[in-house]
Amino acid sequence: MTQKVRIAIISDTHDNLATLKKAVDWINKNGIEQIIHCGDIASFETLRTLSESFDGKIQLVFGNMDDDYSLSENLKNHPLANVVAHGKIGAIDIDGNPPSSLDKSLDGELGTVEPLGTTEGHDPPSPKAAEGKKIAFTHFPHPAEDLAKGEKYDIVFYGHTHKPWEEKIGRVRLVNPGNLAGQFYKPSFAIYDTGANRLELKILDDLCP
Repeated sequence: MTQKVRIAIISDTHDNLATLKKAVDWINKNGIEQIIHCGDIASFETLRTLSESFDGKIQLVFGNMDDDYSLSENLKNHPLANVVAHGKIGAIDIDGNPPSSLDKSLDGELGTVEPLGTTEGHDPPSPKAAEGKKIAFTHFPHPAEDLAKGEKYDIVFYGHTHKPWEEKIGRVRLVNPGNLAGQFYKPSFAIYDTGANRLELKILDDLCP
């Protein structure tokens, strides 16, 4: 049986603390349990603000702006308890069992594979549980497309373009939640309900006028 988890998918914050605060306030009020960030947070201070504002686990991959700000190095030197850094590509299984492998042919640093259903205070699901949906996430579109084409995952999230987008490659949903910086497009994020297999795009201006 698939574990029911509501996940917020955000990307491309670019140090816009005002829109980040509005998004996290809504996320907290609506019972979202975990956050996936698809990169380009920018500075460590912005990541720390996100970490301190949200009690759940934050799954993170790095984007090009994060490299410019040495975010990975800063996070190693100053770890944040609820932040899981996956490198350039991350993957989680919503039933708590890591996907068997990441596609090692993809260009870029491969990070950890984190079981989503093993939060503190909860027992991990039984190995006999039915296979759940597998989620991959990265920053750039082309690695995301390659992950989708490999058909090892049920849904793949990415960022970088700032444009909200959804398509299917074979059986795999490929989704960009847009950006929180409000650059080129209105600030937006996505909510994924794993139990209902439902994905919703949230335009921040509509939630917090």
